Amino acid sequence: MTDFLDEVASAHPVPAGGSVAAHTVAAAAGLLAKTAHRSVRVYPEAGIAETRAESLRRRADLLAEEDVQAFRALQAAERSARDLDGPEREAIVGPARSRAAEVPLLVARAAAEVARLASDLVAHGNPRLAGDAIIAGLLAAAAAEGSARLIAINLAAVPQDPRITEAAHLASTARVL
Repeated sequence: MTDFLDEVASAHPVPAGGSVAAHTVAAAAGLLAKTAHRSVRVYPEAGIAETRAESLRRRADLLAEEDVQAFRALQAAERSARDLDGPEREAIVGPARSRAAEVPLLVARAAAEVARLASDLVAHGNPRLAGDAIIAGLLAAAAAEGSARLIAINLAAVPQDPRITEAAHLASTARVL
């Protein structure tokens, strides 16, 4: 974790907000896996919640690296299209911009699911771990909101892209606590 935080704080362009959002979802899902594991006696669905939380944790961790790769590809596309305009530039930059928006959308989807799991575990899980579930839900909601805003920024040139609306909806549904 320290190495990742050192990289985030560095002068390098990545990792940045997208990767931080993905790792935030991973941390939130990890808290939920622990909460669910310790809630089996009081919540019959806790085993299912634990399995899903662990799956989301692993997926979000992978998305952090995918975000770095997508951002680097966008930077490379922008460099290669530096002297181009209009459709020629868009043909090069457009696909990379689209991928740079797709990864945060996947993060927002995972975050919304983590937030729903957190809400279930707050309501039904081990009451001694309610604080952990609340923190997980709040972290997931923040990651969903941040991801939605990244998508809007990355797709500012195509404001009609449906991913902008989907991400905003996911962020809204992630605010369950």
